[in-house]
Amino acid sequence: MRKDNLLTQEEFGKLFHVTRQTVSNWENGKSYPDL
Repeated sequence: MRKDNLLTQEEFGKLFHVTRQTVSNWENGKSYPDL
């Protein structure tokens, strides 16, 4: 989703009020977003 919209991890994180590292962890399967 992030790459389809040409957003950086930092830009994507700002949309959801999380850090760039959190987005990286989501993408690498190290953690998952709260639902």
